[in-house]
Amino acid sequence: MKRALQEIQNILQEDIPSDPKSCVELDADCGSEPDFDQAPEFTLGNDTTAVQTFNDNFDSDDYIPLANFISTATTSASTSQPRDDISSTFRPPKWKKSYAMKLPGTFCEISGIPKHIQSMENITPLQLFRLFWTEDLLEIISFQTNLYAAQTGKNYKPTTPEEIDVILALNLVMGIKKLPSYKGYWASAPDLHDSYISSFMPLNRFGWLLNHIHLNDNSLIPSRQSPNFDKLYKIRPLLDIIRRNFRANYEPSEKVAVDESMIKFKGRSSLKQYIPKKLIKRGYKVWMKCAESGYCLNFQLYTGKQEYNV
Repeated sequence: MKRALQEIQNILQEDIPSDPKSCVELDADCGSEPDFDQAPEFTLGNDTTAVQTFNDNFDSDDYIPLANFISTATTSASTSQPRDDISSTFRPPKWKKSYAMKLPGTFCEISGIPKHIQSMENITPLQLFRLFWTEDLLEIISFQTNLYAAQTGKNYKPTTPEEIDVILALNLVMGIKKLPSYKGYWASAPDLHDSYISSFMPLNRFGWLLNHIHLNDNSLIPSRQSPNFDKLYKIRPLLDIIRRNFRANYEPSEKVAVDESMIKFKGRSSLKQYIPKKLIKRGYKVWMKCAESGYCLNFQLYTGKQEYNV
């Protein structure tokens, strides 16, 4: 501070003219009146902000004390002082770490089989299957199948949720007892004919349902250029309901895992993936969220790389 004041005094002594005719009194100690005709300019050092010019319109009420010039010069000198002086007076801010890692609280939720399953008596595999394949799904399939048949413009016999339930059961049995073609179960040859499967419905009805079964309205499918385009549109209701039922029938613990899984498939599909390092190299890739016991809590079928606008 003393050094800055000394510089100000030197500047004032160098810049103020010694000619008494051009001297303008800025202090009460001066005995003569200022000469306004010469309109001198006062500059303190290199600071152009401290320039005061007097003209013919000068008013005595515009008296500016010298202390204002000194304070202005002091500010200018302090901002233009050498780097060493700044570093000696500058104090860096003290940064505080406001973020702190907090340990998670104690897990108090009940995990495992929920109460609505524990309260069931004489549980059978069919009852557990009904928890995931619910009645609302059967109604959706029945309605959409009839809608698609009506859209074709051909005569048809409407199906029902009960009939959809039967065709699902037949497909499960056919997956256990496999034949080259589903028509073999109704064949007259004794080595192929299956009296159990063929007793539920005729061959023509089974074939008609396989050709017309639907889960979503084809007339409302978004175009490929639409931002709402979904490669899984035709089975989206099935995926949403199954995902909902998976979440509703198990209570997870605090430890869950998210990883990819593969559903084996070697047919033609744009969704088929090839991962050489997997045990199942070709098939559908599914992102899965699983509980510690291995139960699937949530899943998402991989449909390809997607771009998100953030």
